[in-house]
Amino acid sequence: MKIKSFKKEKNNKYKIIFESGEDIVLYDDVIVKYNLLVNKTFDTNKLEEIIKYNSSLDAYYLSLKYISKKMRTKLEIRKYLEKKDIDSKTIEETINKLVNNKAINENLYIQAFCNDQINFSNIGPNKIVSKLKDLGISKEKSIDYLNNVNDSVWQNKINKIIDKKIKSNHNYSTYILKSKILNSLVNDGFDKSMVTDIINTKNISCNKNIIIKEYNKQKNKLSKKYDGEVLEYQIKLKLRSKGFSSDEINNIKTGF
Repeated sequence: MKIKSFKKEKNNKYKIIFESGEDIVLYDDVIVKYNLLVNKTFDTNKLEEIIKYNSSLDAYYLSLKYISKKMRTKLEIRKYLEKKDIDSKTIEETINKLVNNKAINENLYIQAFCNDQINFSNIGPNKIVSKLKDLGISKEKSIDYLNNVNDSVWQNKINKIIDKKIKSNHNYSTYILKSKILNSLVNDGFDKSMVTDIINTKNISCNKNIIIKEYNKQKNKLSKKYDGEVLEYQIKLKLRSKGFSSDEINNIKTGF
């Protein structure tokens, strides 16, 4: 095959037009590597080699562009290139090249990701580890980094979250509120024992208006079936089932 002419394209690419009328688009790096400005004639095997090398550059430059927007993991790069229909062998070669060139750095990624989550989210270490695992980072590496974070960081976050939840409580008894806070924080990745210890330091008292609101709600509902002392007894049972203590219930005039 013999090259007839070159036509400049975007993104450092050239269209190579052959005397047969066929054409291919190659990166300028490929043209330089194979000295195509001088060596304009080659056989099919050489053309296949050129195309293969061009494909590897395509995967590499696509990855660099993808990484330029934000740091990426190997798994993210792999999935991205798969969507671009890059073959698996080229993908692995590209990832290795990116690692060798330090365009992919798992340690820096873990550090940046963890710091972002610590500073700009309300999730705990266990959930951070889970998120990193979904991104292809090993649990061991994530835990190694997070073990260096002082407990006070998590304690301060837990304290702030608990205080906010207490302040915004308009519906729950003290018992239910504590239970919901504990479950919520554990689900968000905080250590259960640490959350429990901090909750137990809080003087959480149920707003009397919450009990009155729930009392009236149950009274309206149960008065369709009961009245008198039986009604009051059933209301008390419902309030107890919702976590209100006897003292909290007796502090409102329920007739007991």
